[in-house]
Amino acid sequence: MFIKRFIFEFTDFQLYLFYIGLYQLDIKLLRTNLIALFMVDEFRRVATEVILPYLMQNTGKELIKRAKTILHVDGKQENTKLSVEEEIIREEIEELDKDEMELFDDYLEMIMTFGYITLFAAAFPLGATVTSIFIYIETKSDTYKMEKLSRRPFSRKQHNIGVWELTLDLFTFSAVFTNIILACFASD
Repeated sequence: MFIKRFIFEFTDFQLYLFYIGLYQLDIKLLRTNLIALFMVDEFRRVATEVILPYLMQNTGKELIKRAKTILHVDGKQENTKLSVEEEIIREEIEELDKDEMELFDDYLEMIMTFGYITLFAAAFPLGATVTSIFIYIETKSDTYKMEKLSRRPFSRKQHNIGVWELTLDLFTFSAVFTNIILACFASD
């Protein structure tokens, strides 16, 4: 699954950058595309991972609260106090009703961002600085997503990062050659 998805994401998001930078040797167009890609992709991530789920979850809660107040669930008023056990059970059920957090997509986003930074560093040297700012925003949005919007992931003990390490090594090795080509042939 990893190989298929990685190849799709790589060809979909980065292949045209290789075409612009290494075939057309147009570093200005490459820089413009990288800047646009960084900005649009980060706003898309925050909107789809945090804002939309937050709105969907809170809209659903508001509808349930309205229905309960209208119907007075089982003839009882909503403001009756629950016992400690009932409160714990209610919190656990709310946790189970949340969507499961998909860590694969988060890892894939980080790997692709690493690819943008390393493979095209000669075209967009400020990419690492911009990405540091975006990683801070992404960390805050992921923290919010883990705390409020999704079910906590199951923890598993790992000794390494698995196939992700091979991908990072591949990007790092390829970055040497792409940056040499960009610095020598595509720049002024």
